[in-house]
Amino acid sequence: MRIQINRILCTTDLSDYARQGIRYGTALARTLNAELFLCSIIDPIPLVYAEGMRDPNGYEKKMEQRAKEKMALAMEDYQIPWKSLVRTGHPPTRITELAEELDADLVIVTTRPGSGLKKFFMGSTSEELIRTLKVPLLIMRDIEPEALKNTPEGPYLDLKHVLVGYDFSYHATMGLRYGLSLCQEFEAELHIVHTVSENQHKAFLAEGPPGDRIRHQKAEMQKLKEKLDSLVPEEAKTWCNFQTRILMGEAHTELRKYAMTSGIDMTIVGSRGISLAESMLMGSVTDRLIRENPCPVMSVH
Repeated sequence: MRIQINRILCTTDLSDYARQGIRYGTALARTLNAELFLCSIIDPIPLVYAEGMRDPNGYEKKMEQRAKEKMALAMEDYQIPWKSLVRTGHPPTRITELAEELDADLVIVTTRPGSGLKKFFMGSTSEELIRTLKVPLLIMRDIEPEALKNTPEGPYLDLKHVLVGYDFSYHATMGLRYGLSLCQEFEAELHIVHTVSENQHKAFLAEGPPGDRIRHQKAEMQKLKEKLDSLVPEEAKTWCNFQTRILMGEAHTELRKYAMTSGIDMTIVGSRGISLAESMLMGSVTDRLIRENPCPVMSVH
């Protein structure tokens, strides 16, 4: 069943680099005929210092007005209905609350790669949102996606190749559903990629009968390929061109390399919502893709 995206919540910190997220959200909302909400979260920390300490209520109102003016300026040339929202508080918490309040179907956030030390102690907004949101999160980097085009009416999204990283989990299956829906909407080609770690590859070899282990390994890989091919429903094959690949190596590395060499416009992965401690110590596939992937990453959980 096709998944509908009717309400998009696009977050911005009003910096220049965050404009990419606004443009992308605008283009996506136009194509999907979805409602677009722009939100800015005011950091409460300055409220207890300097001007904020002398007049916290006045300072907060001034910051709220400034945020609305900047959002209006960013959207002034885009011919699309939209609404602005401003909240004060911890950004991931407030964004999660807004997504539930609005019954949003998708949240968009723009992120800048931070240093490893900073991320270890503080994490990032996108990492926390992956754990707290109940809807997919589309993560933009501060570079302009090739699929984002300019028109007199505003930004236009031309998705041609969508990549789904698939590991046969429930979350990956949900990611595939979103991938199929977007491919149908944009008439894009679907790429389904499963990665096999070096240890898994060796295990296939070790499980084979003595003297015939290489053939057993190849047979197991062929079974995986057939499973991937069967993921696309028969009715979808009438309108969806698709490719399936099995790659050996670390998931985030192989997905990034595949995206770069195959002209991928969006990568979709299922996120299992690992804990903060796991994220800081090991990182997740999604987190590593955020820092390295050449195109936007959608985390589905």
